[in-house]
Amino acid sequence: SAAHPDLDMDLMGSVRLAATARPVSTRPTAVFRIHRLVNTTLEQLVDNGTLSPLAAEFLTALVQAGKTIVISGFGGDGKTTLMRALAEKIGPLEQIVTIEKERELHLDRLDSRLVPPIELQARPGSGERAADGSTIGEYTLTMAMEKALRLNSARILVGEVRGSEIGAMISAMQTGAGTYCTVHAYSGEEAVRRLVGLGMNEFSETYMARQLGYHIDVVVQMRKVPQPDGSVKRKIISISEVLPGDTDKGISVADLFRMGPGDENAVPVAPPVDNRLRNDLERTGFDLLRLAGGAR
Repeated sequence: SAAHPDLDMDLMGSVRLAATARPVSTRPTAVFRIHRLVNTTLEQLVDNGTLSPLAAEFLTALVQAGKTIVISGFGGDGKTTLMRALAEKIGPLEQIVTIEKERELHLDRLDSRLVPPIELQARPGSGERAADGSTIGEYTLTMAMEKALRLNSARILVGEVRGSEIGAMISAMQTGAGTYCTVHAYSGEEAVRRLVGLGMNEFSETYMARQLGYHIDVVVQMRKVPQPDGSVKRKIISISEVLPGDTDKGISVADLFRMGPGDENAVPVAPPVDNRLRNDLERTGFDLLRLAGGAR
């Protein structure tokens, strides 16, 4: 309607609707995003050519170690599909809580889940605003985050971070429960800088850089890669370690896997340098020597 000309919602459990009408747009517009790979695994993504078996083993070890993972890319690059595949590696008895503006993850459809996920979705209110700025029936991402901490959550997954979700993500990361989120960015370093920028509406740049530097473990960069036959394939082009930096940026990003010219998939560049990350990965049984010497 003219009073509510911008709409985002999920339909039928597997379709995301984004719509606008006058006066926001000159004509009514609706885009439907259909989630086809809802029940998916890392092994299926390996078969599809998205990543190598070694990269899949490394990501599995990160999940088992309870690490925080940011998945970066643009629309249609496969970020949400990869997050589902990572969630499939979480222990089947662990309680997962998802926090989203529009429900897209649908982790209840994963065959591996024995304990159903708790899916929290923000919703707008209606009517006049109260003195605190809230409206009747409003359920914010901050409220969802506060509730998630009371729901015996072993893992908190925040959907796409586009703005106000950043506060929920920071809170989730600080629990140390192994948080995942997606963000729109072209590279691992750009993804971290974008998250810093998104948080500056609520926090200082120094605070954001410090929190992200200490709490994000890796950034997985996805991209649609053109193929010789003219088609495109969704690929993981890099997996990068995130560390507190000594520069004025406050954050350091270094590739662990990278796809170069002529590579079919991202190949190992170097093992992580952070001792806590190294120790946690080794406790899962992952051999860090496999990331040295160009192993594939």
